[in-house]
Amino acid sequence: MGSNKEKLHVGHRARPPSSVEAPAGRVEPSAGPPATIVDHFWRTFGGRVPANSIVLASIEELDPNTLKNSRGLSVSCKGIPSSAFLFFVDLDPEANWAHDCACVFIASTGETAWCAADWSPHESITLKLQARP
Repeated sequence: MGSNKEKLHVGHRARPPSSVEAPAGRVEPSAGPPATIVDHFWRTFGGRVPANSIVLASIEELDPNTLKNSRGLSVSCKGIPSSAFLFFVDLDPEANWAHDCACVFIASTGETAWCAADWSPHESITLKLQARP
């Protein structure tokens, strides 16, 4: 992609989405999970996502059991499918690091898991900003 990539920042003072920068992960403006997966996320978890939250999704399925956070630590979560899209939910984008977040996993089979977190995903995961419907 060109140098015009939208960058997102999760964890520092939030800015409007057009100027937000990401601490971890690459952001691909045109890629992302299928619309059915995104719709499933908002139908299932939209009520748990405050209006000021930032939601990012992996652009491809990944193995949640090997997921690391931005500090290189394993993300601990029970009941997650073996292959799923990751939705990272920054529940308090105005806060600095180590605050309430969530890693939500949605498999193509419809299986889901909401897991509490306090750090963003590892920078090796490519993410896409998800707009609230």
